Amino acid sequence: MKDMMEMQLKGAALLAEHALVVEQGFKNWTARVAKQIQLAHQKVSESQNRIEMVAEELPKRGWYLSGHDPVSLYHELADYLDSGDLAGVDRRMVDYASTLQKDIEPAIKSLTSRGVAHYTADRLRLFWRLLHGAEHTAATLVGLPLVDELVRAVYGNRADFSSKGRDRQKREKPLLGIKDPRRLQQPDCVGQLFLNQVGSVQAQVDPAKFEDEDYFSRHAMLHGQMRRAYGIKDSAKTALIIVSVLQFAESPSVEAR
Repeated sequence: MKDMMEMQLKGAALLAEHALVVEQGFKNWTARVAKQIQLAHQKVSESQNRIEMVAEELPKRGWYLSGHDPVSLYHELADYLDSGDLAGVDRRMVDYASTLQKDIEPAIKSLTSRGVAHYTADRLRLFWRLLHGAEHTAATLVGLPLVDELVRAVYGNRADFSSKGRDRQKREKPLLGIKDPRRLQQPDCVGQLFLNQVGSVQAQVDPAKFEDEDYFSRHAMLHGQMRRAYGIKDSAKTALIIVSVLQFAESPSVEAR
């Protein structure tokens, strides 16, 4: 009887020991999972911060992304920005602009289905031909006013790139067709940040930079104030702005005219 009780006690102790091992193993597993989740959240947060940095810094040099671009591109650009290599940013963006699809007809078909006039479509064809023909000065001079024309053609009187319009305190309709201006504060709405910035960031010209080849001001260019030739960076910047307008026009969150 005594031996049986001792065996039962030993068995119970062994079971308890195994239970502790299992419990500790479960705790270790949940701790590892929690750590992995924490690291994943951290990586997502870091990635989001880098994307926001790119979206904020690029327009200062006249570069715009539509939000339909590869995430890897944002991280490449963030690396250049982190190291202070602005020339690297320019090279990468020029290279990215060179990969734009050469066939513009699908976009034109979409525009004409929205009632965009044939002369606007013809000017878009002309810009695209000049761009891919490496006629950078002509492409820039045709493309810059085309940005405003395309935006107004798609969004009608909801669109406003003018500094006078932006200075109004009361507005019956949101800037550039955005239904809810509060959405501009959402960092993930890169396309909407573009539409907000492209009409405002470049409006405040700096005459001291009119000869700087890295200075890209739509306002100064449209008003003939620049004192330098236009090159590949200018036509590339213009092309990416136009592509951003066209891609944002296809967004289901934006109601076309």
